[in-house]
Amino acid sequence: MSGIGGIRGFGRQAGGGRSRRTRRRLLWLSIGAAAIGLAWWCPFRIGVVVGDSMLPTLKPGQPLLLDRRHDEAHCLAKGDIIVFKQDGCPCVKRVAARPGDGLWLFDYQDEAGRPAYTMVVYSNELARARRLAARYPRYCKLQRISIPEGRLYVVGDAWNASVDSRSFGLLRMDQIVARVVAPNPKAPARNCWSGVRLSSRRERSSGRRETSESGR
Repeated sequence: MSGIGGIRGFGRQAGGGRSRRTRRRLLWLSIGAAAIGLAWWCPFRIGVVVGDSMLPTLKPGQPLLLDRRHDEAHCLAKGDIIVFKQDGCPCVKRVAARPGDGLWLFDYQDEAGRPAYTMVVYSNELARARRLAARYPRYCKLQRISIPEGRLYVVGDAWNASVDSRSFGLLRMDQIVARVVAPNPKAPARNCWSGVRLSSRRERSSGRRETSESGR
């Protein structure tokens, strides 16, 4: 009888071990499922900058904290940096204008009349852009556009090295993936008028040549 009792006791211990292992598996499965669910529903993601179109604000290889909430409760503001899909590729740019906003664009043509570049003109630059457009209409054109509903105008901080709305047009809201919340997305000061000044000097010299030739 004692042998039988020993066998019964062994059987109960083995069953208890299997039960504990089963509980541990279930616990780890629950933790894994909770982690996956948290990662899926958490609005924040980590991204990495690729390319130099946002220099000097964002550098290649720099990590970013992204917020995927950009609905009415967390609407985008002018000056925000966003991540979006363009032709299937993720891009990072700054919002220059939102739906309903007006935006000034300065178009410059070279001496052959070919479009050279387009710049977004901010409020502190508008007076200067107007003077240039009025003085050199052959090369400079200033225009104001309105942003329709459901669209954004986005640009890179490195304006002369960025492919943005100046190239591919307005951005649709459904292209947006996330908003950059860190690092500080404040726009840097820019010096983008040096090329226009050089072109203006070339035009003045060209104008003097035309005047002297007509006077002969």
